[in-house]
Amino acid sequence: MKRNLLFIAMASIVLLMSSCSKYVIVPDTPPLAGQWYLQSAERFDSYKWQTVNTGYENGTFTFHSNGDVSYIDALGSLYGTWNMYPLTSGYYDWNGYYQENYHTVFSLRLYENNNSNPALNLLFDDNNYNGGNSFKAIYTMGNYRYEYTFIRE
Repeated sequence: MKRNLLFIAMASIVLLMSSCSKYVIVPDTPPLAGQWYLQSAERFDSYKWQTVNTGYENGTFTFHSNGDVSYIDALGSLYGTWNMYPLTSGYYDWNGYYQENYHTVFSLRLYENNNSNPALNLLFDDNNYNGGNSFKAIYTMGNYRYEYTFIRE
């Protein structure tokens, strides 16, 4: 009798354990929203990387969760929009090779007040933003590959 009760108890435990669902909670990537600065911009010309002065290294980019962005430095302010979205299409990867697959596009457009022509209009082919305090974004133009490094303030 004890043997039967022990068997029933063990079988019940096994059934309960196997019927339980296990959930793995994967946190969402923290939003890009916040204050960032451009730490560096570099250009690769098939031979070497060179530092590029964009003129935006001395200010602060404030990315808002609604897609608005502002840039403020000692010379004034710019306002515009930003977007980061997944896309499956043709682009140049981190090594400069043309690919046709999934990547994350990052667009950044800034305007001076009362001007419809953008002061800054960048469309990055890919970026490595994963929710941390820094990320790199790349784009290719002609024979050059550009890499921008952004740091959260």
